[in-house]
Amino acid sequence: MELLTEEMKRCIDVCVTCEKVCRETIIHCLHHGREHADPKHIGLMKDCASMCRASAELMMTNSQFSKEQCALCVKICNACANECDKFSESFMKECAKICRDCAKTCEQMSK
Repeated sequence: MELLTEEMKRCIDVCVTCEKVCRETIIHCLHHGREHADPKHIGLMKDCASMCRASAELMMTNSQFSKEQCALCVKICNACANECDKFSESFMKECAKICRDCAKTCEQMSK
């Protein structure tokens, strides 16, 4: 019996990718400085990365709380995407894109 559905595996993969991209973007932002390094902006990206990791981990163990975690991940990923879209740099646009992809797949998992 397979515990993880294909949909869950895909969501796990997207969450792991989103965490990685957010963490990489944090480094870019800190090196870039100015408004990119604003503590609220960096904090939101850290929250997003943490939520994505937690969502993936709960799905991997087929936790009874994974749907609720995914629902929260949707909110944080969308907030992070909106924040990243305020910037014109390509690395910020890529972060916004993967955050939206993650929100979309987590939305499906939260139902």
